[in-house]
Amino acid sequence: MTFHSHPDLLDADASVATSSGEQNVFVSNYYCASNSSTLSPNSARGQQFAALTSAVKKLSELPSYHSLYVDPEVCVRATDLLGLLSAQTDVDPPRLFPQDEETLALTWTQGRFIRMLSIDEDDLSLVDLDKKSQHRCLHELPADHSAANLLPALGVLPKVSTAG
Repeated sequence: MTFHSHPDLLDADASVATSSGEQNVFVSNYYCASNSSTLSPNSARGQQFAALTSAVKKLSELPSYHSLYVDPEVCVRATDLLGLLSAQTDVDPPRLFPQDEETLALTWTQGRFIRMLSIDEDDLSLVDLDKKSQHRCLHELPADHSAANLLPALGVLPKVSTAG
């Protein structure tokens, strides 16, 4: 996966630190790496996005006192976003990172950088973190969060349609 807005980010896949060992186990159970750029119900990439969607739904079904519980409205936004990413881009499936009950993050790692898209009930935020220096770059996202504006802001290109 290459973030098109950051051509200097070239390799993929490293662990994302979580705030507790329990979360780390949960994240690793539902993350699968893939370089496949196709999505069909039986493709590895399709199955990975389906597993992520299922994991997000399970977070909202946990008891509210559970450390991994995430508000159902946040989970709906996250599953909608996962659907957009899986259907309209070739981006690899992200890692899932429950930050707290009101925020869920999708993360991608490339070399020494982590890109984190935080999703809460009312907003989205996008941060790139340099793992080595710990410098953060907060990106401005379009207010309307439409697919046409959001995908380029995330640094991913929509799939090219072959229909004509």
